[in-house]
Amino acid sequence: MGITINLVSSNEIGSVIKLVKDSFDTQVSPNYAPEGIHEFYKYIDLNATNERLSNGHQIYVASSDELMVGIIEVRNMNHISMLFIHNDFRGLGIGTALIKYIVDRFRIQNVKTITVNSAPNSVDFYRKQGLRCMEEEKTINGIRFTRMMIEIM
Repeated sequence: MGITINLVSSNEIGSVIKLVKDSFDTQVSPNYAPEGIHEFYKYIDLNATNERLSNGHQIYVASSDELMVGIIEVRNMNHISMLFIHNDFRGLGIGTALIKYIVDRFRIQNVKTITVNSAPNSVDFYRKQGLRCMEEEKTINGIRFTRMMIEIM
């Protein structure tokens, strides 16, 4: 499957939110208490998403045959805020392609490290991408995560 990765366009924001919510509901929310689910929904709300995009966040969209199959959101070129894959396209290397894309992109900008606050079900995926755990799992406002990092040269 060939994919293309591009910066999100304003007319794609609604589709990004739908993909993220559908994937979160299936893959992540079963590991969260209601407080964490509510907190995450506030984070992906349209207004909150637009606010993040106007304050240093970037969303890259992976597409295959005009269909949005994954997204990665980054903050300040050094932190992955979100990485979600369309439920029908999981396990096909799209997440790996998105990680590689931002690592390559940020390496050119002389970024030395990239961090992520990984959901419990994604820690193994990030390990396979070369990230390492920086601390034990935490829960803040119901959001469970493990802080991870990769050094890029």
